[in-house]
Amino acid sequence: MIEAVIFDMDGVLIDTEPYWHKAEVEVFNAHGVPVTYEDTLTTMGMGIGSIMDKWAEVYGVKFDHDTVAREIYEKMVEFVRAQGQALPGAVEAAQMLAEAEIPLALASSSWHVLIDAVLDRLEIKQYFEVVRSGKDEKNSKPAPDIYLHTAGGLGVAPENCLAIEDSPAGVKSALAAGCKVIAVPPEELKDNHVYKKANIVLSSLEEFSLLTLQGALELA
Repeated sequence: MIEAVIFDMDGVLIDTEPYWHKAEVEVFNAHGVPVTYEDTLTTMGMGIGSIMDKWAEVYGVKFDHDTVAREIYEKMVEFVRAQGQALPGAVEAAQMLAEAEIPLALASSSWHVLIDAVLDRLEIKQYFEVVRSGKDEKNSKPAPDIYLHTAGGLGVAPENCLAIEDSPAGVKSALAAGCKVIAVPPEELKDNHVYKKANIVLSSLEEFSLLTLQGALELA
């Protein structure tokens, strides 16, 4: 049975994805790495370290990873604090699950500085028993590490956890860990074949209900 729910953050709880794309393009290009918007779509859900490694290899360039990561996160935190907005149904879903006394956790590829800014901005920190950052992991999404460790922090077997993800990398990560998965794909990626592997696909968390948990279990 499903004993806990693990939320991704960017693109699930808060609409940061357009700003990630913008920040990555601006910062990488400023450091001589010609990343495009289309490039950033292929790295959605991945940790910043893996993203930087990929573009350094693809474009055959060297750059200061620490500086690039810091500049990208500075832009993201500034955006969240100034105008970050919850995605439709996200806060309500967390509240619903908390009221049903279902343990909740957050497993995000983002660094803690951005996670803290988001949880404060949306005023939902109190709902999550475990909060884990991709910066804590040796291998970022799509590797299963973060879901395995988050489930462990909850004291729940991964196969009894339901993950809520938006990116192909996140869906792969949760499935590789053995979790059930609800996918909420962004419009520009909804035809990606990875989403067919999810237990349930929603167009928005406004469609989420406690019955969705049972549906995810039955479809497993």
